[in-house]
Amino acid sequence: MARVGFFIGLILPVILLGVNVVFQYGGIVATIALIVWIGLGVFLSPGSEGEG
Repeated sequence: MARVGFFIGLILPVILLGVNVVFQYGGIVATIALIVWIGLGVFLSPGSEGEG
């Protein structure tokens, strides 16, 4: 389940942002939304477990 969350939170928006940049589809609002989505995915993803 963690891999699905990682994909939805980080990989999918990066792919969509690439498509947005290449095809110039969606405008500035879509670009900003995807950047925010990536930022939230990074912020909300669980980090590595610290040592003791």
